[in-house]
Amino acid sequence: MITGRRVRKQPLELQLTAMIDIFAMLVIFLLKCSYFGAVDMDYPDKLKLPESVSKETLESTPRVIITSDGVSIPFLKSKSVITGDLEAYRATLHAYVSKLPKDVNSTLSVVADKEVPYRRIYDVVKVFREAGFGNILFVASSRNEQR
Repeated sequence: MITGRRVRKQPLELQLTAMIDIFAMLVIFLLKCSYFGAVDMDYPDKLKLPESVSKETLESTPRVIITSDGVSIPFLKSKSVITGDLEAYRATLHAYVSKLPKDVNSTLSVVADKEVPYRRIYDVVKVFREAGFGNILFVASSRNEQR
């Protein structure tokens, strides 16, 4: 006696067209919603960064470059290197920080040459802190990274 089972004579086929359409939409959605956070930083060729063992990555923030030649502030659109005191720039820096959105934490990246004395770096950072930058990030190269 045969029960209610039917024997299929044709093999079961997978509907690939619909599955490909769904995967295509999924890939487009993921590409549109993703953020690629690679940050490049240009700094002078003769600048030697201190080494760090930290695994933290670089954030996209305004930066100041401190070398033995002087201080460069690229986010102020100033191409010149400041060799003297930064006190003259205090009002400009304060105006820049006050224009930042309130929900943005005013973070500054400091790129300092390894050979610059600590006292000079401290004096420069002090001016930026007093201008309103709340967080200071010091940029260093990884021990594994080669330039």
